[in-house]
Amino acid sequence: MTKDPKYLQHATELTGHGIVFFPTPKTASSSVKQIMYRMLHGKRFVERDEHGNRRRALPEYRDFFRTNAFDAIDHDLYRDHDRITLVRDPVERQISVYTGIAGNAGALAEDKIDMELAAALELKPNPNANAYFSNLERYRVLAGPIWAHSNPVTVSLGTNLAYFTHVFRLSEFDDMIAFMSEKSGLKAKKVHANKSTGDKKKMKKKAKFEDLSRKAQKNLLAHCAGDYALLNGYFSNEKYLDIMTSMV
Repeated sequence: MTKDPKYLQHATELTGHGIVFFPTPKTASSSVKQIMYRMLHGKRFVERDEHGNRRRALPEYRDFFRTNAFDAIDHDLYRDHDRITLVRDPVERQISVYTGIAGNAGALAEDKIDMELAAALELKPNPNANAYFSNLERYRVLAGPIWAHSNPVTVSLGTNLAYFTHVFRLSEFDDMIAFMSEKSGLKAKKVHANKSTGDKKKMKKKAKFEDLSRKAQKNLLAHCAGDYALLNGYFSNEKYLDIMTSMV
């Protein structure tokens, strides 16, 4: 079925320079977008106005900073572009979702979720890492931010990385920015990494795979199986399987 062009979305583009970036949640995407915005406009996008109100309703924000699903993007716009993306170890990305979105941002706090739905799903608010990963698919249903950030990477990047002209690992972040700067001729100024908001005293420590229960580990790896298949050649789940074997 042919998609109606009026419903198609954009990726993040260095307009006029033939470079387009396809973001994935919890893969430094906010930092990359801020750098690209500054490259184009010579200034950082200001997240809040002088009254402290978020500016995310502005068309300027929606058009540049949104992360759109791969299948919703008008790919005809980018046939002749350098199509770039940044990828991250799937288990590390999911742990980052738990620490940053479920934990520090409070997406699973009692006042942020439907407690009747939580009861029906037999879930409790503010889960520890073991409870969260042991019941990941149900917690995804419970909170929109969790769902959006923990989606399989195929939602953001499609099912074939051959679509991209350049794929960088997260550890190659600086190399990717340098490539965009050199190719476009635009100066790239590094920005501070996007950090979780909230009371620093209450910030959760980053969970570690080896500290999870066996059930949580198995469930997490099962959720990431498709991501490892897509990112074969970039990341492997073998080190996590080795950890599980050593714990038997």
